[in-house]
Amino acid sequence: MRSLAPLHRRFLLIFIFCLIGVVLYSSSNKSLLRLPHVSSERDHIWLIATISAARSQRRRNIIRATWQASYQHPAIMTRFVISHPGNHWMPLIQHENATHGDIIMLPHLNETAQVANTVKSIEFFKFLASCGNSWEFVSKIDDDSYLDTREFFEEFIKPLLENPQPKRTMIGRRLYHHNPDYEYAGGQFYTMSWDLISVFAQVYESDPILNEHEDVLNGALLHKAGASFNFVSLDNSKAFDYDNEQDDEYAWAHRIGEGAINPHKMKDDDTYLMVAEIFRHREHKSSVTYY
Repeated sequence: MRSLAPLHRRFLLIFIFCLIGVVLYSSSNKSLLRLPHVSSERDHIWLIATISAARSQRRRNIIRATWQASYQHPAIMTRFVISHPGNHWMPLIQHENATHGDIIMLPHLNETAQVANTVKSIEFFKFLASCGNSWEFVSKIDDDSYLDTREFFEEFIKPLLENPQPKRTMIGRRLYHHNPDYEYAGGQFYTMSWDLISVFAQVYESDPILNEHEDVLNGALLHKAGASFNFVSLDNSKAFDYDNEQDDEYAWAHRIGEGAINPHKMKDDDTYLMVAEIFRHREHKSSVTYY
């Protein structure tokens, strides 16, 4: 029996370390989900959530250094939304979040293309509806999209805030579904008033749709709810797929024009940084005072 004592002690130590690991892992998951408390309704007016693959840390760093850094306003909060990355990746995600404090993880979702293209955004809206905070507006944006935050805030958010309580408003690139007939916002970037977040969460909770593409799913849920809403359309000069070879600013895909706010489909980092530099140069020109 004495010869077994060291073995018992070893197993006991292993058990203790595993237990500590589980506790720390659980705690880190909770911290990744946590949003800061909003002490008043006007503290943060606009939440911008970038849907990101857990392993896309480089793209998140590029976004932090480009459009998120170009216009920082106390009313605006930015976050990245990821699914569960798998245990091997958790230490990296924990370190990234400890550094930046801007990641929301949905631990019940697996990190797959199917999840990202269908239910990830609506699951995030469900989380928002239950988190205890609220915003006037919530935007969802893909991580291959760029956003001129200042221009969008000035042109679209501020005018809507002139109403004390914006009611059921959707802002985005208008698309149509013809069977049944309803409209929805393209998934590259769209913005909703807070009451629509609640509608999404309630309808999806009671009757989930699991096999529809994300942006079509949003339209389907609003259609199923019979929810009327005001659709503010971003035309192709403002929200578009990026194509540096196309000059027509009203084509589906084109280069950056004067009215550009949300170019999309910059899949590789060099193209994304090139687009960001165009916006940086444009912003610099607009800030120059001539005498």
